[in-house]
Amino acid sequence: MTFCLEMSREEFGTLYDEIDRTGSSILMDFYQKISSAAIEQAKENKSEAEEILAINELNGDWQLKKKEGIE
Repeated sequence: MTFCLEMSREEFGTLYDEIDRTGSSILMDFYQKISSAAIEQAKENKSEAEEILAINELNGDWQLKKKEGIE
């Protein structure tokens, strides 16, 4: 199944804040899948990759960046 999800930086940050507030493992799994998919898509487009990295940096998501091999 393929789906398209568009999120602004603010919405992405809000999702991250909600995960932090609730400790929800379901939301964290969803967030990680969104991040991984966005990074994979961004690898095809350099400017998008820079935007995704900026989002991950803003959210303190250093581990995901290293795991995906994007620096």
